[in-house]
Amino acid sequence: MPTREATKTWVVTSPRSRHPRMHGETVPIFTKFSNGMDYPGDPSGSSDQTAGCSCTMSVDLPGGKLPLMEQSQGGPTVRQRWDVPDDMSDEAVEALEEIDTLGLRTKGWDTDGEIEFEAFEKLHGGFNGTYRRGSDHQRPKISMAKAGDSPRHTMAHEVGHHFDRHFHLSGSVMETTEWNRVRAAIEGSNATRKLKAKLVAEMGRTTPDPEIIRYCSYLLQPQEQWARAFAQYVSVNTQGARGEGMWRHELKKLQFVSKRWFIQWQDDDFDDIAGEMNRLFDHLRSKGLM
Repeated sequence: MPTREATKTWVVTSPRSRHPRMHGETVPIFTKFSNGMDYPGDPSGSSDQTAGCSCTMSVDLPGGKLPLMEQSQGGPTVRQRWDVPDDMSDEAVEALEEIDTLGLRTKGWDTDGEIEFEAFEKLHGGFNGTYRRGSDHQRPKISMAKAGDSPRHTMAHEVGHHFDRHFHLSGSVMETTEWNRVRAAIEGSNATRKLKAKLVAEMGRTTPDPEIIRYCSYLLQPQEQWARAFAQYVSVNTQGARGEGMWRHELKKLQFVSKRWFIQWQDDDFDDIAGEMNRLFDHLRSKGLM
């Protein structure tokens, strides 16, 4: 085993965590934490350590914290309601139509121009889509690659980022029981556990691949997990007979890739997450926020 100046730190994400005293505990990368686990959700841990655990961990490598991948900065019809440019693909617009149909457009998005949309032949870095949060003087922006893969899921994913920004979900500003249950379901899923295991396994190699570590770390960011869950929720709840088959086709492609990278959840692995998202959306509607 190589000698490396690398560490991992246990991060508690919920006030109801089973591991409140573990928050901030830092150990060498190849050393178990004080509870005997290699990482949060480690299946070698006892059920009272792993059941419902929503903790995560950060990783420090030689030379400082590994930078995560950053997103690029970069009636009326659906296009009119969302103020979408004419060159945006029909498939991407279908995603916006489905979000409307499912009632997932929150109060405060009703003003034309809430989100700025733009379409390019290709996006920097090979992204299919990006979301820019915006500022006091600049609208949030969703950019889409015209020829990108899975355009429906990509658009729903980026709108998921805007939903997150609107409620500050992944930043824990909106600490509600319903949101914490969604986080717990995501963290307790097989896909998340396997992705964490893949990250730890790669870090344990004699010569770890920094790109694999970078990508796994990126996928484990709460805001990325929420956006992927939002897109899959839209997909599995698609109501339009014409679009349902195409949504399903895109999801199946992503689920096939996920057998290696765990980008999306397999159907049975997503059931609990979808159920908790239903409760969250019902809660928001009861407060007049959707």
